[in-house]
Amino acid sequence: MIKENAIKGKNDFILENVVHPLRTPINRLMSSLSMIKHMELTDKQLEYIEEAELAGEELLLYVNALIEPTELKSNQGISQIVVFDIRSLAEECIDFCVKQAEEEGIELNLLVHSEVPEKYTGDSKKIKQVVMNLIMNILKLNKNG
Repeated sequence: MIKENAIKGKNDFILENVVHPLRTPINRLMSSLSMIKHMELTDKQLEYIEEAELAGEELLLYVNALIEPTELKSNQGISQIVVFDIRSLAEECIDFCVKQAEEEGIELNLLVHSEVPEKYTGDSKKIKQVVMNLIMNILKLNKNG
C-alpha cells in the first residue's frame, strides 16, 4: 500500500508539475505557428515555420510519452479509437524525421506493400507514437553504430 501511494504521488507530481505545464505553452506555440503559416510568407519563411511545427510536434510526442505510463498506472488512460489512413500516418512520421535523418547522412524512404489496407481502426495517436519511436530509435542506433 505504501509503495502504491508513493507511485501515485510520483505520477500526480509528474502530471501536475511537468506534463501539464509543458503542454500548455507548446500548444500555444503550435497554435501561433499555425496562424502564422496562413500569412503571406516567403518560401524560406514557410520552411522555418514548418520546421518549428515539426519541433513542436516532437516535443508533444516526448511530453505525451511521459504521460502515458502515468495515465496507465493511475487508470486514467483513454484510447481514442478512430478510422485512420496508415499510409498518411507513416508519411507524417517519415516527414517529421527526414530532416534529422538527412543531417546524419541517412535517407528515409517509405515503402508500403500494395496489400496493406489503407484504413485501419484503432488509436492513431498511440500507433503514431510507436512508429515515431521506432524511427527515432533506428536513427539513434544507426548514428551510434
